[in-house]
Amino acid sequence: MVYDVDFQYYFDNREFTTGGEKFLNSMTINSARLTPSAGIEIRQSGTLEHRIMAGIDIMKNMGEAPVDDSQSSLNNWKLFREITLYYRIRAILGNTVVTGYAGIFPRSMTVGDYTPAFISDSLRHFDNNLEGILVQFHMPKGFCEVGLDWMGKEGEGRRERFMLYSYGIANVKPWFSAGWRFNGYHLANPTDAHLGVCDNVLAEPFVKFSYGKPLGLQELSAELGWMQGYQRDRLIDEKAVFPHGAELTLKAKKWNVGIWNTSFVGTGMMPYYNSTDVAGNKYGSLLYFGDPNYRLHEDSSMSTGFYDRMEIFWQPNIAEFVDLRLSAVMHFNEGGFQGWQQRLGIVVCLDRLLNGNKIIIRKNKKQKEKIYTL
Repeated sequence: MVYDVDFQYYFDNREFTTGGEKFLNSMTINSARLTPSAGIEIRQSGTLEHRIMAGIDIMKNMGEAPVDDSQSSLNNWKLFREITLYYRIRAILGNTVVTGYAGIFPRSMTVGDYTPAFISDSLRHFDNNLEGILVQFHMPKGFCEVGLDWMGKEGEGRRERFMLYSYGIANVKPWFSAGWRFNGYHLANPTDAHLGVCDNVLAEPFVKFSYGKPLGLQELSAELGWMQGYQRDRLIDEKAVFPHGAELTLKAKKWNVGIWNTSFVGTGMMPYYNSTDVAGNKYGSLLYFGDPNYRLHEDSSMSTGFYDRMEIFWQPNIAEFVDLRLSAVMHFNEGGFQGWQQRLGIVVCLDRLLNGNKIIIRKNKKQKEKIYTL
């Protein structure tokens, strides 16, 4: 018998009146989530294990009643958002550990570093679960994953929506690595609003340089990537559009205090943001999952522009199963300072403590090779 309990607390105070709230509205997000799950684990051998899990996703926005006062008896029940149920298989194949998921499982199972251009921080919190499959490969000098998130089934008043996503990184040298990020999103119109499909594909190959350890820092890195999009509304436009740009990310961390700065130069990455589908619905966050600041322009045009995001944070090492981060995030573009956020995030994952859910890599000094244990 195995079990897990995930807890998340997310506080995000947004102040964007200085920039006229062109991309994000001023507001305060304050919510807590608890995701308990339990199941069985079968170790078929020393190199193969199976796990079947089921649980419930419970979330509450602070100060917000799930239903109106006339249905107060249902308040607590409305906090139960979604059931999780999934199968996990993990196997050692040569010098590679392969992990596969199928079902409805927490987004935290993904390991890839999907930046705010691919998924915003708030969406990552509120869309907590993935529905579909995920396969991961842990290798001696790299990692990659590929998955499918099925977000919507076609029906009356309901859209067919799904996303292919992938991340990979290869450690070429101790100080140099290269990789990719990828999202391929398919959005259809509801069947009662005629046929129509809009595609949103985003890929970013990147290279990364890391010098933290030689200098005695927790992290010091520079990452340079090229972000390339492919978007097409098959009913509105006969031709596809190709938003693109270069992105430079700099990170430094010492004594659990760090700076994370991302600079993007290119075209507006969300040209259909203000457009509507054949049913009259604005695309907005229905089509785009990244931070809206990557629109660059209020009219969401593909004109060339600039965006800079700077985060100053404190991330103490409380425990292996606790991740706490207090940060201030400032946003700039060609119009100057657009606004900032004050954020606090707390994530507790007891599976790391209770079940030893880690891939351990031991080095055999005599054979000079990596040995994986589950």
